[in-house]
Amino acid sequence: MSVGHKSTLIVFLKARVDGDMEPIAFPLDLVELDSMSAAHIKEQIMGCLLKNGFTVELLREILIGFCSDGASVMLGVKSGVGKLLQDDLQASYYGTALITDWSLLLTRHWM
Repeated sequence: MSVGHKSTLIVFLKARVDGDMEPIAFPLDLVELDSMSAAHIKEQIMGCLLKNGFTVELLREILIGFCSDGASVMLGVKSGVGKLLQDDLQASYYGTALITDWSLLLTRHWM
């Protein structure tokens, strides 16, 4: 089945190499979703990060937060993707506050 028939998720990272530069946001990968459940989406995101060279230990050390479009499956306070990632990785923040930055990134680089 082609990507055109499945739900997908673009995993973006926002990072900086040293303390002197501004953080940059960039797309890391396109993830296919077989299910829209929070548990499945979280597993796909973790699989993407692990496939791209991150380890759980490194993510626990460097991950500051998670942001999404605000859909309830992503941000549900008891079992949303953000909460599941926060529980697994001890991330300090999850929410929608960085969406403005993401929208600006799309405007600047792809439109």
